Amino acid sequence: MKIIHDHLYQGIHFLAFPVSNTDQDGHTINPDLSAEFLQAAYQDERWSEIRRRRDLLIARTDWTQTIDSPVTDEKQKAFSAYRQILRDIPQTYSDPDEVVWPEQPETHH
Repeated sequence: MKIIHDHLYQGIHFLAFPVSNTDQDGHTINPDLSAEFLQAAYQDERWSEIRRRRDLLIARTDWTQTIDSPVTDEKQKAFSAYRQILRDIPQTYSDPDEVVWPEQPETHH
């Protein structure tokens, strides 16, 4: 079941709200919220989560791109490609639930 965990979307704060808009008994929780609106809120939350994770993964590899980095030129290029794939995730995928995270290159020789 898709859940909007904790997200503010178009002025509405969702907290553990099912995208289906139904409770455990199948009753509609809020008839004023359309399925399209809830799906958009869910995707907005997921993309925010993905961007946070992506930004963290990029930040963790910043050191590989400095002039005095201890990694080889070959490894530096591999990390550069990895970081570009991370940056391109929002443009590569249309559905946040289908994102496949690239594998980080190894740092040892």
